[in-house]
Amino acid sequence: MRFCSVIVLLFFANSVFSQSYQSGFDELVFYADVMSNASEGKNRLYAEGKFEELFISKLEEKNSFQETFDQLKWISKIEDSEHHFKIFTWFVEVDGDKFSHFGIIQKSDGTIVNLRDNYSNPYDIEYDILDGNNWIGAYYYDMKEYKKNGETYYLLLGYDPGNGKNKRKILEVLSFDENGNPVFGKEVFKSIDPEKRTNIKSRIVIEYSKNASATLTFDDQLNIIMFENIISVMTPEEGPTLLPDGSYKAYKQEGDYWIYKDKVFDQVSSEPPTDGSHNRQEGLFGSPKSSEKKEK
Repeated sequence: MRFCSVIVLLFFANSVFSQSYQSGFDELVFYADVMSNASEGKNRLYAEGKFEELFISKLEEKNSFQETFDQLKWISKIEDSEHHFKIFTWFVEVDGDKFSHFGIIQKSDGTIVNLRDNYSNPYDIEYDILDGNNWIGAYYYDMKEYKKNGETYYLLLGYDPGNGKNKRKILEVLSFDENGNPVFGKEVFKSIDPEKRTNIKSRIVIEYSKNASATLTFDDQLNIIMFENIISVMTPEEGPTLLPDGSYKAYKQEGDYWIYKDKVFDQVSSEPPTDGSHNRQEGLFGSPKSSEKKEK
């Protein structure tokens, strides 16, 4: 009798599982969860490959631009205010502290652009103008739309869990060229040093210890992009360590540029403003495999 009950239960479970997969979304949800939470790197990478293949097929379907993809809890989904495009980003822990980033831009006309995390020039990272094949991989968690000289561009706030000692927050600029191709980076961030020399950057990269958290966020009331000041501190565990000191700096929009501001508040805050950079839920396979998966 007990054996028969088990058979009936398995039959029922299989039937329900098969029916649910007809929607086409549950399989995406499954592989998205595995690529984020499986215990072995090879399984996470295999799941990512399957997820990306299925996801692109889904995005290529007619009327897919109207889909919210809210079922996919492990990837970032951001859409512009005029509904011209969506940008999806995610990352996979390859092995230990090594991560790979993935991204797709879906345009309302049906165009699909794969973003390739191939950038490898750390010396010019804040100055280079890049295309989708040389993307600086990041998990984007917020976006604002602005204009310069009549041209629309988008400021993206991104998180990179890094590949070793440090993590990064990235303030990226996205625009589209005359052919509709994505362009990453734009010379809109201006600072002037004490000797009155001007420095103009195409993006801002904030690097900090993997054992810390750092805020990068929009403040709509002050019309600024605010971030924590990072200093080097000697610690017994790590030696020289990049840590936030509790003070805040910013870029404020003035005309066509974002101007660097050395101080936002007169007092030092012990509780940083939250930027919501990595609010990812626990999945089918339990908690994220690494503390880098969710900043606190």
